[in-house]
Amino acid sequence: MTYDVIGDVHGQAALLENLLGQLGYEQDPDGIWGNDLRKALFLGDLINKGPEIRRTVSIVRKMAQKGNCACIIGNHEWAWITGNGPAIQDTLDAYGEDYPRMEEDLEWVMTLPLWIEFEHFRLVHAFWDPRAISILEAYRRIHPDWRQIGEGSVEERAAFRLLKGPYYHPAPDEHILQNGLEMSLLRLRWWNLDLPLYDPSEKLLFFGHYCMSDGPLILPGNICCLDSCVHRTGRLSAYSWSGESVLNDTHLHVMEA
Repeated sequence: MTYDVIGDVHGQAALLENLLGQLGYEQDPDGIWGNDLRKALFLGDLINKGPEIRRTVSIVRKMAQKGNCACIIGNHEWAWITGNGPAIQDTLDAYGEDYPRMEEDLEWVMTLPLWIEFEHFRLVHAFWDPRAISILEAYRRIHPDWRQIGEGSVEERAAFRLLKGPYYHPAPDEHILQNGLEMSLLRLRWWNLDLPLYDPSEKLLFFGHYCMSDGPLILPGNICCLDSCVHRTGRLSAYSWSGESVLNDTHLHVMEA
């Protein structure tokens, strides 16, 4: 089996369908996208920001239920699962008063994993942290529902590590400005740090989350960010993996609105 890893879609259903078509997927008589030779893998953040949130969830959910794709949870789905209304207002507005449909889709989202590990590569929304994964594996052996994770618990911190990546907390006497605003918390692009946080000898790693306005990013060897910041740039990215052990720019696909 070969795979197409797709970055954060954020409600851009039409762009997603165009990308699937470019990747060689076709719709069956029921309108479900698939490819007999390939499987799509989604890196989370299907919801929020875009104009067709419900249709995006429907496309991916139907593909997953037919076995044509797999999907992990992003930080936006996590906000949906944990009932963080302000963080998912776009999604709540998209469903409106269609509560049965929203509950159906949310129940499906709650069945999704926070990470997937294959023989040759890994998927996570923001950051691969073996310790956090170990904590969450222990939780899942007992609890089938992510909603039972307690606020402020070690499990919630572990989930945030995978979904949001590492952050820097400035000291009280530090004053760091970003876009003219003083920041109390800084999202770190962990691959740029002097301290390597993902060893070059590890499996290939695909992630999203970091809103790369210049498009998808492949770093030497084994890591690839596929979040092309679609809601700002109109670009949705994918990587077609066909067995290679070193990532290759020629396997990237970018669909523009």
